[in-house]
Amino acid sequence: EEITRQDDLETQLRGDEKLYKYLGLMPPEQDLVATFHDLLEEQLAGFYDIDRRQLVLADWLPRDLQRVVASHELAHALQDQHFSLRVRKRLGFESPDAEAAWHALVEGDASAAMAETQLAPQGRHFTALADSGAAAAADSPMMRAVAGGLDSERFRAAPEALRAELGFPYVHG
Repeated sequence: EEITRQDDLETQLRGDEKLYKYLGLMPPEQDLVATFHDLLEEQLAGFYDIDRRQLVLADWLPRDLQRVVASHELAHALQDQHFSLRVRKRLGFESPDAEAAWHALVEGDASAAMAETQLAPQGRHFTALADSGAAAAADSPMMRAVAGGLDSERFRAAPEALRAELGFPYVHG
């Protein structure tokens, strides 16, 4: 709930909900804010809070997955330490495309660090993979478990437009 209150995300989601319903991209009875909360509850295993400079990691994750998630979130901490993610966030963006590009850069970099953490013990490097789909399918139980969240029942029940928007920075970044 705190995450959706930040940056007036709930207002943005309500606007997206109207658009999705108008375009027929989601059922009229579905509540996008509630759907988003459900997805966060299921998908969020950790995050780096750039305002508090704190890394939060779910304690219910198996230890091997904690390592994977921690590598991703530690990459965000390093990005913030070296490039001040807070400043860019507070300055705002010229357009939604600029914001999407920024998120793709930040999340793609952290996802690459996470993939590298998983592939290094196998003597592999993430840049040798053909695409991010190959990284998700890498021969690692942890990578499959992390990628498996994108195939959960809750995720599949969300409107396709929301799934694409949430996955974009991680997959295409």
